[in-house]
Amino acid sequence: MNQNTQATTPEHASTSDNGTTQQTLKKVQYHLHQVMAPNWQSGYVTKDIMYQLMSHRMGYEFSIENVSSVEEGRAAYRWALYFNKMFEAERQVMRHW
Repeated sequence: MNQNTQATTPEHASTSDNGTTQQTLKKVQYHLHQVMAPNWQSGYVTKDIMYQLMSHRMGYEFSIENVSSVEEGRAAYRWALYFNKMFEAERQVMRHW
């Protein structure tokens, strides 16, 4: 009986881990959207330009929906923060122009 429990545990753990991974990726995607969206919602850059910048820095055609790992999400998040700071600095310069 103990062997059957051990044999089925990895399968259930795998299913649970997969669900947890999907939930984690959804959170990563949500946070990426939260950090990127203000740039195009403000009209400072278009969504297409933001995605082009991210694609250039990430080294492939970037899309929030296609983020497939936490590590990829972290890298994208760091670049998104970088662009936010860059755009904010430019907005400050333009305000005082």
